[in-house]
Amino acid sequence: RNNDRTVAGTTSATLVGTQNGAQVYNQTIAEQTIPARVNNATFALPSFTTTETGEITWTLTIVGDTATATTRVR
Repeated sequence: RNNDRTVAGTTSATLVGTQNGAQVYNQTIAEQTIPARVNNATFALPSFTTTETGEITWTLTIVGDTATATTRVR
């Protein structure tokens, strides 16, 4: 998605982790962005450590775009 902006602003990112059918992580952070760098913004989210085994499905949403990933915990 092309996130064109003409002014500086705030962009938020939400990361949700689900493990064994339960939500185990949910953080939303906002970062100041400038127009030329919205597509290359860096977000530093708080760390997370699980005590359970099983896959964690991560869903990241930034400016309406969504990406998913999976972590296998043994």
